[in-house]
Amino acid sequence: MDPSGLTFTSPEESREVIGEVSPSDDGEPAGDARSLAGRGKPRPCAYRAGYPLGRRGTLVGRPGQGTHSYVTPPNNWQSDRAIDIRVPVGTRVCAVFAGRIGPRIGPLDSSNPRLAGLRLTLVGATDEIYYAHLSKLRVQANQTVKKDQLLGYSGTANGVSHLHLGVRYGDALAYAP
Repeated sequence: MDPSGLTFTSPEESREVIGEVSPSDDGEPAGDARSLAGRGKPRPCAYRAGYPLGRRGTLVGRPGQGTHSYVTPPNNWQSDRAIDIRVPVGTRVCAVFAGRIGPRIGPLDSSNPRLAGLRLTLVGATDEIYYAHLSKLRVQANQTVKKDQLLGYSGTANGVSHLHLGVRYGDALAYAP
């Protein structure tokens, strides 16, 4: 446990959450035009192309199951057609495609721990992605973003550190680890 009261499973997780440089991090902001030292290439935000996170996570929630039930409220695409990917708090959250940040961004007006954290919707040419339980946002409503751009950092909800990712039209499992 560190002074912030958080419990970490490894020193790397601790450094990532509190903002220090981890072995996989060069300390440069992700998803921008800065280059890796001596490489001349922009540093990718995502762990792999089209993946929503800066590190590989563990799939802990699937569409239509558990809190993503097709019959239990809130009965909307943001919840029913979603996955949960467990990652440490503070993991980079990345745009899976180019688009625009929708107007509904920030915290939900709820005391329900299932709905904790910040949220945003990425609106693309053919689909929409709902990102939830973020701890920090790095974008604003109506902002145009590029594929792999940093959107914010993962957070926690219902006692679990994870990213909730809802897909309006496509298959949410296409974004699974």
